[in-house]
Amino acid sequence: MTYSRESRFALRLVWPLLASTIFLLACVDGGSGGNTSVTPDPIANDPGPTDTPPKANQGMKNTVMLYVAFYSGSQTTSFPQYPGNISVTTDSQALLRYIPSADQLDVIRTNTSYSYASDSISVYTSADRLFINDEYSTQHTLEELDPVTGSVPRNITIFEAYRRGCEAVSGDRAFYQAKTRTDLFGNVSGGEFKSVDISGIVAGATTSLYAYNSANNCKGNLVATSTALFDSSYSSGTLNFYQRDPTTAAIIDTRTVYPTNYAQYGTPLVTFDGTIAYLARQRTSDQLIELYRYAMAPALASTQLTLIDTFSAPAGYSLSFLDADDGKIALASSAGTVVVYDTATGQADGYDFGVNIYNMQILYVN
Repeated sequence: MTYSRESRFALRLVWPLLASTIFLLACVDGGSGGNTSVTPDPIANDPGPTDTPPKANQGMKNTVMLYVAFYSGSQTTSFPQYPGNISVTTDSQALLRYIPSADQLDVIRTNTSYSYASDSISVYTSADRLFINDEYSTQHTLEELDPVTGSVPRNITIFEAYRRGCEAVSGDRAFYQAKTRTDLFGNVSGGEFKSVDISGIVAGATTSLYAYNSANNCKGNLVATSTALFDSSYSSGTLNFYQRDPTTAAIIDTRTVYPTNYAQYGTPLVTFDGTIAYLARQRTSDQLIELYRYAMAPALASTQLTLIDTFSAPAGYSLSFLDADDGKIALASSAGTVVVYDTATGQADGYDFGVNIYNMQILYVN
């Protein structure tokens, strides 16, 4: 269903009733797994991740796939309206994949772990590739999954923890910033920007690229697209877009833009798709969401953002995550509602997963 600019998002509060949307009801005895607090056991017994390979979808092209991660809390979380007895046990982190066109839901990974533990599973997409990240206090793994067949071309262990927002895969290299460590006296160590050869099925050589205090270190929003490696930073109304060399990750171009009336909005979110930067922000007074684009092509250098669209958020929607692939933009609230916006048609569809999420990505299989 395509809504007019005036009315389409006024109907968001009744999304579960629309044929073009889905409400993923997560409940056991009337409870919602994503909204219940849990008192953690002081001794975390973590058996490690459990794989549930997604169903193969050979021949599925021109298809949006949504990925979200959530923590189940103290109750088992079930999705009874989907085949396969889909449920996530207590004290588990889980990755869900939802295919709107097929109304198909899968659990592709679970990991039993208490909420304060140091390991966390998440998913991210990079240049039409799908990766699952399993993070521990001293290492993390990158498992690549074929989004259509579910096969695993590589599973890479990197013996170092990384800074959130500072890892991306470009070609056969994984770039990341190592986590910093602070000792009793406030001395900071670590934090170097590095790359790892992932051309094989196991990790190759790790290369230290830049020191912690280098101007080429990660800015906090490292993103790889099919054409380039990007980064961004924001502070008090000044937004910087950075283009990086895809081999060395050195910053080769910087663009600075100045979002108007910035004090009226929360911190903007930025992602990249091809050579386009997308920005989304939410106004604090009435929760209005604005979506912008910026062309990173050299001939179009400008200090201006181009407004794509505005819409009113449903009650309780707090803009938390932003991702894009092939002109499809996903804007998500940590409360579990994901809006998919098609830049070619202006159509927007909403999907309420019914659980609190901590990670979201979109992949368009073409």
